[in-house]
Amino acid sequence: MKKSLLAGIFLLTTLLPASAQNLLQDGGFENTKTYDYANNKSTGELPRISALGKLGSNTETNNPVMEAETVVPGSWYRKSANSGYNHGKIVTDDYAEGEKALNLSITAGSTTTKLDTWDNNTAIQYVTIDRTKQYVLKFKAKNLVGNYPVFAGMSVGGGYEVSGSNWVTLSSNWEEYTVIIDPTQHQASDTHYSDGDFQKSGVVFGNRTEYDENNKSLESSILIDDVRLYEKGTEPEEGNVKDFIINGNFETGEPNTSIVTGTDKWGDFVGKWALVIKDKSTGTGSITTEEVHNGSQALKVELTNISARYHFFLTQELQNLTPGEYTFALWMKASKADIPFRVDFSIDDDNIDVVKSAQTTAAEWTRYEIKVDLSDKTSEDLSTLRIRIRPNCTSSGSVKNEAVTYYIDDISFTSASSEEEKPDEGEQKEFITNGDFEYCNP
Repeated sequence: MKKSLLAGIFLLTTLLPASAQNLLQDGGFENTKTYDYANNKSTGELPRISALGKLGSNTETNNPVMEAETVVPGSWYRKSANSGYNHGKIVTDDYAEGEKALNLSITAGSTTTKLDTWDNNTAIQYVTIDRTKQYVLKFKAKNLVGNYPVFAGMSVGGGYEVSGSNWVTLSSNWEEYTVIIDPTQHQASDTHYSDGDFQKSGVVFGNRTEYDENNKSLESSILIDDVRLYEKGTEPEEGNVKDFIINGNFETGEPNTSIVTGTDKWGDFVGKWALVIKDKSTGTGSITTEEVHNGSQALKVELTNISARYHFFLTQELQNLTPGEYTFALWMKASKADIPFRVDFSIDDDNIDVVKSAQTTAAEWTRYEIKVDLSDKTSEDLSTLRIRIRPNCTSSGSVKNEAVTYYIDDISFTSASSEEEKPDEGEQKEFITNGDFEYCNP
């Protein structure tokens, strides 16, 4: 009887879906081993390494003072020069979860060079990753001093960033951020991205600063807590929300980063926004802080000339949707009212739009909602869905060639329910990640 019961439990276990597994150890920094600087000038510091590719080598023995230890996966380290101005310490007076957090900081007055880059005061935990998979990095963070972003992502080898890693703008309050890391973008034949380089992969958080007129560092300080890394698709759904679009709120990236491209090959825009400008059309698309609906950043699109609707459009591609009804929504403000624009949806490597919705602009922030019925499509059809927001496009598909500036924020693509069964906002299934454009740079 006992044998049969165990067999039944085993069978049930194998039939259940795999649970989300955080690939990192001690992402809350509750059990991280720390050391002190000489004469206790700073306490609670992470062990220091001199380069990011030090897995299997030894830690440094100064700043902080410690016996040399072998660098191993699953522990936190700080890559930094031998300087008393740079810090990566565990603090107990401010945290998001538990009772501790990581404080990365640079003291004012340092003459150490390259502190304005991500890899000179950097926390790292080495973790094995599969170059054929994508990963979701989640963490909580806040800015303390200097209002500088944090570099969040992964590095391999001697410190070469993995695709998707980027700067994330932080607020002065604890907030959760998500970065999608895509090792599949690197071939084993690429310089610095060989299989051997991937054996020294790690999650990284980079703290940076700027310099004054005397080439001395300005103060910079950030807090990080509750760090988690999942294989994409296995991450837990929080509040029954599953995100498919990456960086819809544009907080990840450097300020004034352009998202303009001149090509629109199908499959190029999975998990990222792009403003396609081709032929005789002209304009710009970048992250801005001058006009936002929510958060601290939004997308600014300046159209100066348009030759056709397919020569100027904002796009992103979603993958692996299921047949059903959806609701697309966005907030927009334009420099001119009553300018036509259209939102189109196409599927399955086909530029024929299956849903089209004509709208007109307003001079104030306005919410637009579009019902997208994909219930008659197959899962194969919905392996890729391309969303196109077409400025100055009329309902017939012609364009109005007039200069207009658009501000776009808070885009969402959620599963729709009947009015009787429609869940509260916190229970809706959200398919777009970063829809309020908080993860990119103005």
